[in-house]
Amino acid sequence: MIKRNDLVSFLNKYFEPYQELAEGREMLVNGLQISGADDVTGVGLGVSSSLEFMQKAQVAGYNFLIVHHGLGFSGVEKTNQFPKYLEERLRFLFQNKVSYAGYHFMLD
Repeated sequence: MIKRNDLVSFLNKYFEPYQELAEGREMLVNGLQISGADDVTGVGLGVSSSLEFMQKAQVAGYNFLIVHHGLGFSGVEKTNQFPKYLEERLRFLFQNKVSYAGYHFMLD
C-alpha cells in the first residue's frame, strides 16, 4: 500500500516538466485538490468530476482519484456560495476521505 503523500510526490515529479507551461494557460488547479486518507487503497482514473464517478470509484475500493477535469470553483467568488452539485461532490470526498487530483493541461 502506498501513502497518499508518496503518490502525490510521484505525480508532481512526473508532471513537473509541464508545470511551467500549465501555469500560464490554466484556469483549473493541477495537482492534489482534496487530501483524503493517508493510505491509498486504490487509484481511480477518470475524465470528469461527476458524483457518479466518485461513488463508483469508492465501491471499487479506490480512495485516490485522478481526473482530467478537476474541481472548478469559478463563479464562487461572485455568489460566495458553492453550487449544489459542487457541494455534493465536496461533501462526498470529505466524508469518505477520498483524495482528489486533477491534471487538466498535463493530460491534454
